[in-house]
Amino acid sequence: MKSIVGLDRPLVIPPGGANSSFFKDIQQALIGVGMLIKDEQLENASLDKDYTSISKFLNRILGIQVDLQNKLFQYFMDTLNHIINNAKKDGVWDMGILDLGSEGENVKKLEARTFIGSFSTGTATTELNKVSSERGLPFETVSTMWQELRTVEEGFFLSNQMRNGKRMAIFVKAAKGVKKNLYQIFRPNTGLQGKLESMQEIKKKYQKVLPKAAEKDWKLQYNSSASQCSHAYWRGNCKRYMVYQSCEVGLRRRTYYILSGSVLSVWSKVEDILATATGPHSKMQILRLKTDDGAKLVGCLIPKNCVPALIAKLSVGATTYSKQFNSADSAVL
Repeated sequence: MKSIVGLDRPLVIPPGGANSSFFKDIQQALIGVGMLIKDEQLENASLDKDYTSISKFLNRILGIQVDLQNKLFQYFMDTLNHIINNAKKDGVWDMGILDLGSEGENVKKLEARTFIGSFSTGTATTELNKVSSERGLPFETVSTMWQELRTVEEGFFLSNQMRNGKRMAIFVKAAKGVKKNLYQIFRPNTGLQGKLESMQEIKKKYQKVLPKAAEKDWKLQYNSSASQCSHAYWRGNCKRYMVYQSCEVGLRRRTYYILSGSVLSVWSKVEDILATATGPHSKMQILRLKTDDGAKLVGCLIPKNCVPALIAKLSVGATTYSKQFNSADSAVL
């Protein structure tokens, strides 16, 4: 709406082309239905105070010509798609659901603790699952990827600057199905990053090297990231470690706790526990995953520091049992 009245620069070319009368025609039509206010002292119209009301907007535009309605919706959809595509490119697109196992991570189920509670409507089963996600790339895997490259721009890169006596090694591969000259970035500890970058941006921070030159730094970060966060790796210390708190930033192996099953039946208990969490852990998050053996799971992500209190609360008046799965990483919930 702001771009229609000239307050913001349009993100896309309007229907009919840049030189069309789209904005002028839409302004006149929206003034006629009361969504814009005509100010005689200004060339452009101004926004109505309720211009953000979706219900009012949809109701009022029924009063304009059908042809202009279609053009307006096309303009809004083109703008929305442009914003979404940019968010995906920058790695900040959030669908509201955290996906594990869809980008090549190795996801394993470590333990499942089941709670069977009795309610006035019958019994309900809730399950607290502990899973691990391995998202790093061993040097042997990325070396195989290097042998399949097709252009001279792709390959291994080392950072120009050293931090804590170490350089950052990355692997660059041309992205498919997107704008030319955009590349995927792979890191030893986190694998494929969400944001695509141009070669110009990459060369500002990194220099291209042969696999042998990148091997030492790649393996060093890969091995360290199994238990050491990025703060400790690059700075030598971590503020959270110093106050005896855990930190998973940059770890290639992460542990998640997912509550699934009849979550609504115990939601009041879950809500009480989550209310004690602060910062980023206080945000409700739905997690969807696929394990390496093909099993699928959808549930609520439970912060690690809330797990003991949640188990204690769900166990009250419920029948509980747990099952552990074969894994070197498995430990009791």
